[in-house]
Amino acid sequence: MSSGRRHVTGALLALALAGCEAPVAEVVVVVRADATLARSLRNVRVEARRRGAAAALVQRTFPVRMNPLPQSLAIVAADPDDARPLEVSVTADVGDPGRGDFTHRVVTRFQKNAVLYVDVLLADRCRTESVRADCASLGLTCGESGRCVPVDRQGTPAPPDADAGAPDAGFVCRAAAAGPAATAVPRCERRLDDAMERCGDGLDNDCDGVADEGCCARSCEGATGEAATHCREVIVAGGEMTLGEADPPTAPVVTGVTVSPFRIDAYEVTVARFRRYVAAGMPAPPASAVMFPRGVVIAPEAPGRWPVVTPLLPDVALPDGTRTDGLCNWGTAPTMWESDPINCVDWNTAMAFCVWDGGRLPTEAEWEFAARYRPVRDDTGNELRRGRRYPWGDREPTCDDANFNNCDMAYPRSTRPVGAGTNNIGRQPAWLGVYDLAGNVAEFTADHSESYAGDCWTPTGSGRFSTIDPLCVTPLPQPGNVQRLMPTTRGGNHYQSAADVRATARVGGLNRDSVYRDFGFRCVRLR
Repeated sequence: MSSGRRHVTGALLALALAGCEAPVAEVVVVVRADATLARSLRNVRVEARRRGAAAALVQRTFPVRMNPLPQSLAIVAADPDDARPLEVSVTADVGDPGRGDFTHRVVTRFQKNAVLYVDVLLADRCRTESVRADCASLGLTCGESGRCVPVDRQGTPAPPDADAGAPDAGFVCRAAAAGPAATAVPRCERRLDDAMERCGDGLDNDCDGVADEGCCARSCEGATGEAATHCREVIVAGGEMTLGEADPPTAPVVTGVTVSPFRIDAYEVTVARFRRYVAAGMPAPPASAVMFPRGVVIAPEAPGRWPVVTPLLPDVALPDGTRTDGLCNWGTAPTMWESDPINCVDWNTAMAFCVWDGGRLPTEAEWEFAARYRPVRDDTGNELRRGRRYPWGDREPTCDDANFNNCDMAYPRSTRPVGAGTNNIGRQPAWLGVYDLAGNVAEFTADHSESYAGDCWTPTGSGRFSTIDPLCVTPLPQPGNVQRLMPTTRGGNHYQSAADVRATARVGGLNRDSVYRDFGFRCVRLR
């Protein structure tokens, strides 16, 4: 091993060198580590062998403190005509000597009469077992900044700038902020270079800095007319915000929160969109857990089980002895309520739908950012205040703004078609861009219900708090005490008051597997 771009010579090359007369084929592995990992890294072990070979071409362990990274290791093919790939494993040892904390894998190939360079970036985030497991489940390996990167890599003829070191572990790959903030984007923009991207897992599978790009919302494939309108998305550029207002019922507030860019459904998920999910067999998420920013995951309560339920019909008996009383919008065949929001499903099913549709449920922070902080200009060209009380501004709502407080008594349903009024009730202006963030149905978010004074939202040392892309998950289970995820909803519903449909209002303590007549949802996708 040597530092910078210099190659190893002498004894180490002799392990791989068969003779000086044969054509040379050489692979140089450059090993780097981010700043956080470099402070705790003790040893690095490198092993390289031809696929299927019993003997390794190189097996080397070296102490990092004596040989600071970056380092480069040259491996010369004994037989340049051998077409078998070269399998390289670089193991970061942070614990006791001989105990590898994690391994970065590379499969590459020699090229006759060429020297090719392969860059290996060891990231501190790869020490997290769940991150490595997510990458392994996709056939990838954990690489720079904890992203999942391909194992198969073609070497490059030019060496990387190893002297520049590697990025710090605090950097998490996110898309660049997009704009303008309220631009509708198509559901399908898939290109040839998106071929490696796996939709719906929230991971950057093709390592281009964006997760789930080019993914289609399956509920909208081939949609036309009004159904296509209800499939629109809005780009939200993200930024800084304060969660909550400094007065009841949401006090205390959470300041200094940063939300990464995302795309949000312009409308609540309709019965028509949900019908396509039912027709597809209502599949559960393909992975056992759903990935969120910062590598945070939400898993089913029972290992390997993510239950989904068929929506309740308009008039059925409920477990508590009451009936749905015509308040459920689902029908076994299409009805006149296809443009109303789907309701009478539980949180598990809402999350499963969003994953199937190429996204997930929004976090509370994402939902509130879209409602209060997303840049919006009204029909006179004035930009709304950031941190506003309602999606349209600070003015108290009327029945022309939202379906709330039992405004729409003349309509045969308690809900109304998404984004558009009936009998002039809640007819929302086009400039809002995202509709029904106040009233109609309360919307499920991904977060566990917890007061802003709790561990999720304050730096108490529990490890659950983050100001960057926060997501409140349940505490780690204690012996004899497994805490269930109790979801939070936002936006209020058709019968709630003006205070309850504020953009900061929260309702929590719900059961994730209970069905509610007044709750629906919308999905988000990573930008």
